[in-house]
Amino acid sequence: MRSAMARAAEPKQFVVLPIGHFDICEHHWRTQAVEEAVAWFRTHL
Repeated sequence: MRSAMARAAEPKQFVVLPIGHFDICEHHWRTQAVEEAVAWFRTHL
C-alpha cells in the first residue's frame, strides 16, 4: 500500500487508523474514515 502511495500523484493523503481489517465496520471507525475522506474531497475537488 505504501509503495502505491509513493507512486501516486499529488494531491494525496495517507491516513492510518489504529485498527484491524474488520474494525472499520464499527461505527466510530467508519465515521472517522468517512470524515477524513470528506475533508480531503472538500479541499481538493
